[in-house]
Amino acid sequence: MAIAATIVMVACFAGWAMFLRQKPTLVLKPKEPPPPGQEEPLVTVTAVLDLKDRSPVRGPEQPPALPPLKMPRNVSHLEIVLPFASQEGLYDVRITTPQGESVLVATGRAKLKRGITSFGVDVLPSPIRQGRYILKIRKRGWDEWYHFPLVVQ
Repeated sequence: MAIAATIVMVACFAGWAMFLRQKPTLVLKPKEPPPPGQEEPLVTVTAVLDLKDRSPVRGPEQPPALPPLKMPRNVSHLEIVLPFASQEGLYDVRITTPQGESVLVATGRAKLKRGITSFGVDVLPSPIRQGRYILKIRKRGWDEWYHFPLVVQ
């Protein structure tokens, strides 16, 4: 009985020692300011534009009045959730002023995951100014653009 207890205790201590050996020591250092002339690393700001419930209406019916989409001005990546039942594939995206001037032109590949079709596009290099815009989206190869009001805050 004593030999069995000794073997169990040795096995426990060996397992505990191996467990401690695998974990790296965590040393927290205070954040040092970057050297002069070197900028802080870029931070990615992602905005989600959810169009799930904004399916385009066909025919003479007018779509219900919905509030405009909103996104922060310093966004660097857009994740666009397409309207229900949208197909996978390449999509063209434009953000334009109400006068039609393009401030973003991009393309993304939409994928279907868990019943939701979405894709991402980068907004870099410069932020979009605050104001009212129009988000335009179309499936690559289609002529018709779908328009959504957008406010950049």
